[in-house]
Amino acid sequence: MSIGFAGRVAAVAAVAGIASFTYQRLADVRDRRRYLPPGRQVDISGRRLHLVEMGEGSPPVVIIPALADNVLPWLRLLEAAAAETRVCVYDRAGIGWSDPPPHGRSTPGTMASDLHVLLQAADIPPPYVLVGHSLGGVIARRFQADYPDAVAGMLLIDSSHEDHRDPQVCGPAAGENCRCAAAGCRSRAGARLRRRNSTHSSH
Repeated sequence: MSIGFAGRVAAVAAVAGIASFTYQRLADVRDRRRYLPPGRQVDISGRRLHLVEMGEGSPPVVIIPALADNVLPWLRLLEAAAAETRVCVYDRAGIGWSDPPPHGRSTPGTMASDLHVLLQAADIPPPYVLVGHSLGGVIARRFQADYPDAVAGMLLIDSSHEDHRDPQVCGPAAGENCRCAAAGCRSRAGARLRRRNSTHSSH
């Protein structure tokens, strides 16, 4: 396969990904206008985040959806899991029926903070079992780092990685959901490379 052909394939894939993301966001706007939210709106410092919860028991399971996903794909799973314990899923700021984030964009840190405040405001006590899908995995790990005593366990499903600079996650089309600190990613990667080189040169 030629480099030129591979580049064209990569460009088409990137355009398709951005188109898919844009379609999902437009569908979210349409659904908010046409349908009532399946859960409840929880106030967090003047903003509202949409939360769906079912079942009883402890520790509660908290599902953190992927980049542009709202709660809808998870409702059937919630119904099944509710027979075993308390389980919930939410729309991140700017997704589904939740209000947009302040200043139009979020970081993994602010998304983890939003989740922490949401769970407190909704009277869902820790510790939690976090289920993070794709970008939700990054948020779950940040949540555990910031609030270690609030996490009983974690399940990551096809998780993204903090050092992975995906244009669908970090580019302009998704800036309101995740802003990649590219310099930080590069510096961490560079530090690992320098450590490896130092180790090899000492042998």
